[in-house]
Amino acid sequence: MDDCTKRHPICSSNIPTVQPTRIIDVGLDAILQNIFLTTLQDDRAQYVTLSHCWGDTSTILTTTKDTIEQRRRNIPFSELPRTFQDAVQITRALGLRYLWIDSLCIIQDDKDDWQFESAKMAEIYLGSCLTIAATASTFKFHRTFSGADFTVYARQGLDSGHQRMSGYASTSTNTAPLLHRAWAYQERILAPRMLHVHMEEVFWECKSCTICECSYLSWEREHLDRNIWSPIRGTLALKGRMARAVHEATPVEDVHKMWLDVVEEYSMLAITKESDRLPALSGLAKFLSQKFQTLYLAGLWESNLAIGLLWHRCSVSYSSCFRDKLSNVPSWSWASI
Repeated sequence: MDDCTKRHPICSSNIPTVQPTRIIDVGLDAILQNIFLTTLQDDRAQYVTLSHCWGDTSTILTTTKDTIEQRRRNIPFSELPRTFQDAVQITRALGLRYLWIDSLCIIQDDKDDWQFESAKMAEIYLGSCLTIAATASTFKFHRTFSGADFTVYARQGLDSGHQRMSGYASTSTNTAPLLHRAWAYQERILAPRMLHVHMEEVFWECKSCTICECSYLSWEREHLDRNIWSPIRGTLALKGRMARAVHEATPVEDVHKMWLDVVEEYSMLAITKESDRLPALSGLAKFLSQKFQTLYLAGLWESNLAIGLLWHRCSVSYSSCFRDKLSNVPSWSWASI
């Protein structure tokens, strides 16, 4: 992380963003002291975000209208799910004080608060100094890395380890569920730095490079099966392209091509509520709209509307068409099915 902030110009460049309305103060002491909800008093204060799968929403710890005052006084560490506890400990270990977790920092039963906070969620991840991604964890097991069994061994060929990691991340929703969630996609694209906690190992992802515990993870892997590698390579490449588009003079035509790649990847991801298909990408769209001064139209861009309308389903089966259920999405948008 220190190397990234000091030696990666794209990663360390400051982009003005909005601050979270609420943040968790985890303190700086490694002792399990009380944590609580607060507001950032310093616009320059650094904070960490958590990207995770909610799992069973009835059992996850949340903030509601009834609990908001209690959360401001104290959030007992022992009541946190294991994934949240790990995030708190990582934040403290890095010498940082503030942590943002959506389920605790947004009032879940307040519609107005949820809409207001979710609208700036992309900027919250964009403005964080680090995002911890519970890539291999769901709350069914309450586990990220603390309970993992580690085996120490020597690898003669590092490529083998890389292939295993990319294969798990690309092909199995059981071992890497977060990478298959639509809501987590824009978080991954926009977050300047992301620490993935995977079943096999911890690996680092920023706008400049990706590093696993073995070594650097190259994007150029022509000898690997394209079906295995392309999903993870595609997202990593888009992350770098997005960063360059923001910080360099990029023709709008290149931005349009990049958006088509985003839609192709994003449309394959899982989402619980189909009505959230566009909202889960709205933060990224808003960011690009402000940067390139073009109108966003339900998943398409006015300046590229003719080409944007030339979408089609890859699957020949139309049994899962959602058009009749999505009254909030126009029929000409790819998000309508």
